[in-house]
Order: sequence, then C-alpha cells, then structure tokens
Amino acid sequence: MTKEKAPQVWTTVSGQISFLNVSSMANISKPKQTAKKQPQERGISIDSLKVRIPKALVDIVEPSLTTRWILINEATGEIDPDTFKQNALTRYIDKAETVKIRFGLEKQRTEHKTVEEFLTILLPSKVLGSRYFEGITLGNIEEVYTKLIEMNIVSFSLNTFLNHSFCTDTDFKRDFICTDMDKLVSRLATNASPSKIRGDGIRAFKQGDNKGIEFNERKTSRYKSNPFLKVYHKQIEITTPKNLNFYNTYLKGMPIDNLCRIEATVKNKAHFRHLGIDNTSLQNILSLTDEQKENIIGKAVQCNLEPRVQPIRTPKNMSINKLIIYNSIHMLIQQGLAYDLIKRHMLTGVSDKTNRYRKGLELDEIYSENIQGQKMDIEAKELSRIFDLIGWR
Repeated sequence: MTKEKAPQVWTTVSGQISFLNVSSMANISKPKQTAKKQPQERGISIDSLKVRIPKALVDIVEPSLTTRWILINEATGEIDPDTFKQNALTRYIDKAETVKIRFGLEKQRTEHKTVEEFLTILLPSKVLGSRYFEGITLGNIEEVYTKLIEMNIVSFSLNTFLNHSFCTDTDFKRDFICTDMDKLVSRLATNASPSKIRGDGIRAFKQGDNKGIEFNERKTSRYKSNPFLKVYHKQIEITTPKNLNFYNTYLKGMPIDNLCRIEATVKNKAHFRHLGIDNTSLQNILSLTDEQKENIIGKAVQCNLEPRVQPIRTPKNMSINKLIIYNSIHMLIQQGLAYDLIKRHMLTGVSDKTNRYRKGLELDEIYSENIQGQKMDIEAKELSRIFDLIGWR
C-alpha cells in the first residue's frame, strides 16, 4: 500500500485543508484530488441518523418488536440516546455480525395536537459495508432499504421510507487528511468559544488509541447555540478493538492513513428549521445541496469556535507596502506572538546591517503608531513572558 503525501493542515497554500475559517462559512475545503480514489476525497454525507416512520405505514414482521416502546421527551420530541439503545430491538444486519441496527416504537404528540405511533430506526452508515466511507446518500439509499427489508423485522415500501419518514439525530460528516492530530486538537481547544454552562464546552482526548475533540454533549438541549461537534482521527477509531471486526471484514486494505473526520449533529425538526430546512423526510435530507450541507457543519463550527482571524481595521492614508506589513503584524499578534518576536523573524535573512536597521525602524514605526498598547498587544506580551519563563522558545 503506497502512502499518499498528505497536506499540512495549518498552512494557507492552495488545495490544503482550512476548515476553521468561520467568517467565510467555508468550513472544510475539499482536499486536493489525486489520480487514485481515496475515502477522504468525498464530500459531506450522513454518518448516521434516526428515521421515524408512522407505524400505520409499517408492517411488523418480528413480534418481539411490539414490546419495544421507547420513552420520548414530550416537550421536545427527543429520544434519550442511551434509553433508545437499551430499549430498542437490536439485530445484526450482516452474517459477520459487525453492524447493528436498532428498532423501536414510540408515541409522540404531533404538531396537530394528536398522539401518533411511529417506528424509529437507528441507521448507521456501517450498513453500507465496504461502501462505508461514502456515508448514506441518495445514491446508495436503495441498497440500505433492501438490506433493512431483508432483515425481516419490519416491512414498508421504498416510497414510505423516503417520502413519509422524518429524520432526527442526524450526523453529517466529512473526512480529511491530517498528519498531526495532536496539533490540530490543541489548536481547536485554544480557539474554543468559552462557556460557563454545564455540558457545554470541550473534551479533548489525545490517547494513542483515541485522538480528537468534542464540543458539547450529544444530549444537549442547546442544539441551536451549542450544537454537538466532533473532530477525531478516523483511522485510529475504525481500527480500535470495538470496530476491528467491521474493519477486517469490509475495509482492510483501503488507504486510510491519517484519515480524520469532522461530524456535526442536527438534533430534531426544530434544529433543521433553525438551519433553514423545513422538510425532514429522508428523501429531502438526502437531497440537500452541497451548500446546505456545508452550512450545517459551518454553523456548528461557528457556534463552537472563535474566528481564526479577527477582522482587521486598517489605518487610513497608509501606503500599500506599509499596509501589508501592518496586516501581517496585526494578524500574528492576534495569534499570540509578541511584537519583538515577530520583528526578529520578519527580519530573518536581511544580512546587510544598514538595510536591517532601516527596515527595523519601519516596522517599529508601524507598530508603535497603530498597534502598540492595544489589548491584543498587551495579552500577547504577557503570554510571551510566560512562555519565556517556562522555556518555550
């Protein structure tokens, strides 16, 4: 297996990943295409979701399912994920017994103030087997439907599955290449939006068998302002003991070196509406445009992370050359670098003493007249002092 040369995550060269540019809502740029099709080259798709279908449109084939009623939150219509897993009817979809599908029945108060019964299916993209990295899409949903029906648990038409269903707890994902997950996690943790509310905030993990960072909890009721977001090392996660049987059965030999993933969860109908999506049928959710899916992940990033670069207010009547220098100094100070360090590195390679002295004066003038004494400048100096004290050069 030939290892592809992976792009660096935190540079700005064209074609490389830069998914924290919240101000542009671009989220995660697509990795550069290569001649050999790789899992990470795919766009945003669904990793997992709950599909809710009116029970009146479903034939129950497996009798034991009729005892699997799930409690829901009447106020929000949400199902506690732990309760669902404990009470649902769980069956393997494959002979290798690596992929579980969960079925449950629920009663829910509808928008018309009536109580209706539904079948809810927890559907993971692992149902696709060797096509797992595609995620659940409109292009493979008929295959998913066929596998579900062949389980002989329930029966319903493809039209019912697509057009008379409702999607909840939907995880949208995108895969990308990152060669230094530790650095990525540290950077994301540093840029996390502050929160004093219990359950919100971050949880970073850097163990050898589990690397990534989570923002908030899946159970959060603050899904509009603090949605669940997760960035993690997919290559490590998919080859852990928990997933090893599935990996060996369907994915072994695929080129997944340094493959990582970002996931954002849309909790329920109200959350979809907040994102500008009113129709939550499976057909419609699978038909979302690339722009709509980019917006789903982008909103989650925007809610959980501070902008990578704050807007710059440029001084008036400054020459183009000085303006470019000002912008550079300003942006580097925003990243926590003290001016003295910036100046020293900006003059690196200027060997002629006279030119070095003159350029140094020019930098000092721009800094002292436009930046010195600002809050970000004071904070950067204090951080630099502490870094010097602990020996971080």
